[in-house]
Amino acid sequence: MSAKPDESSLYLDVTAALSTLASDMEAAEAHGMLCGMLCDPHRFKPDDWFTQVLGTESDKTLGDFALDSPLMRMMAGTLRELSDASFSLRLIVPADDEPLAARTAALGTWCRGFLVGIGLQIGDRSLTEEGRELLQDFVQISRVNPNESASELGERDFFDVVEYVRIGALALHAEVSEHAAASSSSIH
Repeated sequence: MSAKPDESSLYLDVTAALSTLASDMEAAEAHGMLCGMLCDPHRFKPDDWFTQVLGTESDKTLGDFALDSPLMRMMAGTLRELSDASFSLRLIVPADDEPLAARTAALGTWCRGFLVGIGLQIGDRSLTEEGRELLQDFVQISRVNPNESASELGERDFFDVVEYVRIGALALHAEVSEHAAASSSSIH
């Protein structure tokens, strides 16, 4: 159960949009990066994310896209999910009917994107031991060999790893955003 129908169609829509925009980034990586960058919502600048997704040579900005474009829908949905107290974050990865190897590769790519995104936002700020352990786990997941892992993993194991990543991303978001809020309130 990695992606529900609306999520998998968004995954396909974002994949098509990124291809049209000649981005080297995959949809899962773009979403992971977005989630990582949103860990510090006070420092998040949508155009910075968009520049990372399209590359510095693109002349497009986020303002060039309609609110119902796939990238804008992904950003708005992710912002909504991360601000929701019900832990409703959904990872944008391929649908359950895709081969397990493809979904495993996308999850690894999502984790790579998340690591880049959170690194861009937190810089040299330190995390708790739990936060550092989560990032280390994400590093390990990002290095997954989908062909080897797919033969070793079953659907249930894959679902468990996706759920671990989802909850880990929410925990990191809570930790970093709380620290950022405390830091900004102590400055004022």
